[in-house]
Amino acid sequence: MTDLKVEAVRWLHDDQNSPDLIAAELDGERYELRKIEVFRDGRVQGVDRIREIKGSTVLADQPWPSFDSIIRDPNESFVAHPMSAVEFDDLWQQSQKNQQTLIPVESPKE
Repeated sequence: MTDLKVEAVRWLHDDQNSPDLIAAELDGERYELRKIEVFRDGRVQGVDRIREIKGSTVLADQPWPSFDSIIRDPNESFVAHPMSAVEFDDLWQQSQKNQQTLIPVESPKE
């Protein structure tokens, strides 16, 4: 079984339309399985491999950056934010209350 890990970052910026907190549940290769974005206005958006929010919150196609690369961010715009699996799941539940904004992710054609 693959070890799952939860990591989060605070994004330091002045853009009201961008999330202040980004959290992800990662697989063993650090790819996002579920992602949550928390905004200043209280919105909590969550996506997974089944659902995404059109034009907004999507899973990254690259591995989540390492802790070392986050703390060495030359712009100092991201700060590692401790988060437990329980805290992540609580935020995930909040994000799923707004499911009308979620759309199914298209399955790859084989």
